[in-house]
Amino acid sequence: MQTAIAGIILLGVLVFFHELGHFLVAKLCGVRVLTFSLGFGPKIIGFTVGETEYKISLLPLGGFVRMHGENPEEALSEAEKKGSFMHQVLWKKAAIAAAGPVFNFILPVFVFWSMLGGSQERIQPVFGSVFNGGPAQEAQLESGDRVLAIDGVAIRTFSEMVEHVSARPDQALSFKINRGGEVVEARVQTRGVPSPNPLEKDKKVGRIGVGAGAQKAKITVWPQSIAAMAGLRTGDEIIKWDNEVVPSLQQLYALIEGGKGESHQLEIKRNNETRTLVLPPIGEAAADDAGTALGALPDKRFAVTAEELKSVQGARDATVAQVKMKLDAIQARGGIGFYEGVVAEVKDGTPAQTMGLKKGDVLLGYNGKRFDAWATFHQALSANPDEIHLIAAARGSSIYTATFRMAPYQDPEARGLPEKKVLGHVAESAVHPPETFIRAVPWLEALPQAFEETEKIIVLTLKGLWALINLEMPLDTLGGPIMIFDLAGQAAAQGKGMFLFLLCLISVNLGILNLLPIPVLDGGHLLMFFIEAVQRKPISLETRALATRLGLFLLLALMVTAIGNDVLRYFG
Repeated sequence: MQTAIAGIILLGVLVFFHELGHFLVAKLCGVRVLTFSLGFGPKIIGFTVGETEYKISLLPLGGFVRMHGENPEEALSEAEKKGSFMHQVLWKKAAIAAAGPVFNFILPVFVFWSMLGGSQERIQPVFGSVFNGGPAQEAQLESGDRVLAIDGVAIRTFSEMVEHVSARPDQALSFKINRGGEVVEARVQTRGVPSPNPLEKDKKVGRIGVGAGAQKAKITVWPQSIAAMAGLRTGDEIIKWDNEVVPSLQQLYALIEGGKGESHQLEIKRNNETRTLVLPPIGEAAADDAGTALGALPDKRFAVTAEELKSVQGARDATVAQVKMKLDAIQARGGIGFYEGVVAEVKDGTPAQTMGLKKGDVLLGYNGKRFDAWATFHQALSANPDEIHLIAAARGSSIYTATFRMAPYQDPEARGLPEKKVLGHVAESAVHPPETFIRAVPWLEALPQAFEETEKIIVLTLKGLWALINLEMPLDTLGGPIMIFDLAGQAAAQGKGMFLFLLCLISVNLGILNLLPIPVLDGGHLLMFFIEAVQRKPISLETRALATRLGLFLLLALMVTAIGNDVLRYFG
């Protein structure tokens, strides 16, 4: 029900603004408007004001504005020609035809303006997490650092920092940081990775390996360790350490390191219940050598030949070495490790399931690196979707490695999204919500930002259209009304912001689609008006009729393709 309501509201708003453009400009040009309809087919409700009937019709898949004198074959008196569409000068007819698509571009500007202006919640430009092995860590940046400026440009929000870094892949940037009240300078070399946007395959974006949310003191517990014997379990979150609040994983590690040789009272949260436990003294030596279990489970592979397996032996050895180092660190902490890396779910029919990855497995290393955060792991996979990857995971006290290539997968819970190559796991993160603040954005400042956001969508839509034309993107990615309704329902479930963004996205798509030079579309009318202007005489009725039939055929073919894709996508 929510999907149907969200879809009707979405399409209703889009169609209303498109037809409102035609309606207002026609009125301004002195053309009589006979009908303003939302929807097609039988009338549900309507009323007449002056010369115009306003109505809502049964099928909510479009709308129309019917003007006096649209039919060039209709015989009109001289008095009737004054308010006739076909008897206006060319520039007026072109303005009326273009007004619908133009209003589709104006709508996102106003929507983004309303979203960006006024009192808005923003994420603080603070590093909640600094990932191991990333450029930020290499530059000795720390969790809790506040970014003041990059290359002399003032940074006010986390998103501004991300945009600045993303636009400068493989470049050295100068960061000005506030660290505990002291201003420090740092030089950070960004790491260029492939753009996550499938329409920008050849483009790189910059990353420095930071996250907005601090890592929770949520833990994994190694079997038969001191922590396990004390009653700690994987998934516990340490709330207090000897009555001292533990705000982050880094603080927990510091407390463990500084409190060795003594017992400690811990307050933990498990399944939303608070418990109190005593952690015995942790000695300098490991309580149990976890490394002896390495390779206890058989190695696994997916879409990788035996010969190829030999070629990645070096990466496997490096990964195993990193895992041993990580396990040594875990054992030095009494068997306590970071919870991030725990697999929450494995999707059916994916490489992860085929290889035997299971819910509860803990990723410890990948591609010769130590696992520290889902963000960097997913980045490594998406940067090389066709390459061989290797992971090392723990199950209980045993460890195994798996070598694989990712495979295409269509998530049934995200049917409107394109198929992509995946491992097939679901990550279970342990990160605090980012630190936010309320910022009063002046409306005059928000307006150019609204134009910029709309411009981004226009550029991406044009890239997508070009990818369809040159067959870089398959036609089965096209969607029709069922897909729009489904996406509207998904967006509505995620909140107002996502729904409004989808509204802007489809509005721009609708505007560009209507500007295509296909007869019966607004762009087709503009093309014919241009030809009339060049040849300085009206196009013949025979040519106009032929063009209309051709346009209807092309439009019908497009609709059949989109609706066919919907049927296969949702019912096939």
